Amino acid sequence: MKFPVYLVPFVFLLSCSNSADQKRYEISVPDKDTIRFKGKINPESATELIEKIRSANSGGTLIVTSGGGSGASGLRIAKAMQKKKFNIRVVGHCASGCASYLFVAANRKFVEPDSVVLFHTSTHGDEDAISRSDLTSYDSFTQSNLENEISLYKAANVSIQILTKADEILVLQCVDYKQPRSEKSPEKLVIGWAFHFWTVSREQLDRLGIKDVQGYWPKNLKELQRAVKKSIGRKDYSMAFVNNIDLVIPLDQKIPRCYPSKDR
Repeated sequence: MKFPVYLVPFVFLLSCSNSADQKRYEISVPDKDTIRFKGKINPESATELIEKIRSANSGGTLIVTSGGGSGASGLRIAKAMQKKKFNIRVVGHCASGCASYLFVAANRKFVEPDSVVLFHTSTHGDEDAISRSDLTSYDSFTQSNLENEISLYKAANVSIQILTKADEILVLQCVDYKQPRSEKSPEKLVIGWAFHFWTVSREQLDRLGIKDVQGYWPKNLKELQRAVKKSIGRKDYSMAFVNNIDLVIPLDQKIPRCYPSKDR
């Protein structure tokens, strides 16, 4: 009997803020048809990469190795890719916003051997987490971002379940705000999940509208874990492998806060 989701348990917290990222990326242009991008997706890297995409030939290829980063910046890059009908080639890993935005937006998709496409969450997921708590909406994740996600997926003809089911697949544990260290520091949204990343079977990928992906794709959780260890060098990441996204167990409506009330 096959289960819809394969899980490796772990619990971790992720802090989200508006703080600027240091330059942790590399961009090169071998020719007018190819752009190489490696590193963090942030406002600076997005601006530089979009400029390169606009200058490249239509139908060019983005060769990418990225663990994601800023959601708003990822959406900007994805929009530029769609306009130029850019393709994507994943080398090593394309995770979080790289998977949810850049990979989805690409015209043609190719994954190198032992490379992985790892989904995480999105603005939809963050808003879903907040809606399940007693917190008020987090200002940094605006209605504009939600609309841009919907627009991106509609243009790509891809199911928005990749965004709306993420918290259930990752198994949302808690949500909270972390007080800033000073008045100048940004307030942080803290969300806890049982799993770091997730991906789906090739068959489920096709059903979600991400069709004709060429190259490597893991067949099961064991292959996914092996590829993650080889491509990222991490064996402590917890993963979920989904065969049927419609059978993912729904979450309880109310999610607790991450920090005890005595710490407030």
